[in-house]
Amino acid sequence: HHPLKDGYVNDQAEFAAAVETTCEHIRADGTVIVNCAAGISRSSTVIATAVAAEEDSSFAAAVEEITDTRPRARPHPKLKLNAYAYLVNAENRTEARRQLRSLADSTSLRNQDGDIIEELLGTEST
Repeated sequence: HHPLKDGYVNDQAEFAAAVETTCEHIRADGTVIVNCAAGISRSSTVIATAVAAEEDSSFAAAVEEITDTRPRARPHPKLKLNAYAYLVNAENRTEARRQLRSLADSTSLRNQDGDIIEELLGTEST
């Protein structure tokens, strides 16, 4: 059980734990269910991040794969920050780094969560 908040930039260690647990279950070759209250943002972000990491694909491609079966899936932009930071740290991916920087440059996100965003950007590999 890894509780995450929707509409917030979550603690990166907590987000990473949720993704890593999901990855472990994916690798165990069984059925994996990731759920949240509405099944729209938190669960889709965690599973898309895990799928992107496990399949060496982009986060956007993983979200597209999920929306094929769950059209309402819409990762919140603040959760996307966690997802891209995870992929940058775990996989050192150039595309994830670019997406993280692009989302972080969003004025509305920066105004609301500037300190947290700077912390996530500080985790980027140089």
